Amino acid sequence: MHVSALCRKSDMARERQMMECLQRVGCPLDVIMFSVVVGSYVSLEDMDDAREVAQDMIRRCLRWDSLALVELIGMLLVGSVGAQAQELLLESLFERYRVALGQLIGA
Repeated sequence: MHVSALCRKSDMARERQMMECLQRVGCPLDVIMFSVVVGSYVSLEDMDDAREVAQDMIRRCLRWDSLALVELIGMLLVGSVGAQAQELLLESLFERYRVALGQLIGA
């Protein structure tokens, strides 16, 4: 997978280009690809871009599955931004429940 190789090389600008190219030619971007990219941004301690990619994934109605979560958690464990990475993961996991939770707590 070219996106994964670019992420391992920390070439995130080319990774974004590759994802756009894949999308243009009709290749669907899946949750595994997004988790690799999010994990790579986290390992680079770029939480803003990690959050942006995670939110893009959510906008596309993709949800973390168990395989993607295992891969992402593995990447987060080797990073030095533990608390921020946990916040990002929880934020994206609970995004779909935001409205219901807000109603429950009266927000």
